[in-house]
Amino acid sequence: MAENPAKRFGIYPQKGSLEVDTDADITIVDMNEEATIKAVDLHSKSKVTAYDGWHVKGIPVETIVRVETIMKNGEIVHKPIGHVVKPAKKRQKSERGTLAFLFYRTLIRRASNVKKTIQIFCFFYNKCRDCTY
Repeated sequence: MAENPAKRFGIYPQKGSLEVDTDADITIVDMNEEATIKAVDLHSKSKVTAYDGWHVKGIPVETIVRVETIMKNGEIVHKPIGHVVKPAKKRQKSERGTLAFLFYRTLIRRASNVKKTIQIFCFFYNKCRDCTY
């Protein structure tokens, strides 16, 4: 989890930080690798994903959870060690979606036409479940 969401849910610095005595969970991504997402290849209890069939650039190559390597080169190499981290009753303040806003703005600027812009908006903001675009 990134710093701002962790702050928003009141679990910072246990999550969202690479400081001493924190969980320091990280995923290393090879931004030169490309792949097509297949639901059957995902390590999830859910067998359904909205991303099935998407061609993506940037593949996770290693995941480290609390100093233990859990996944390396697409293979699980350690038993699951996850645990539920409950949000605090009062959320901490964070910079309001600064990175997300910049990401969405960049996507929309790069969209080739209005129809594509609407698709991006609908996907990220979940505005219309039965979008005809």
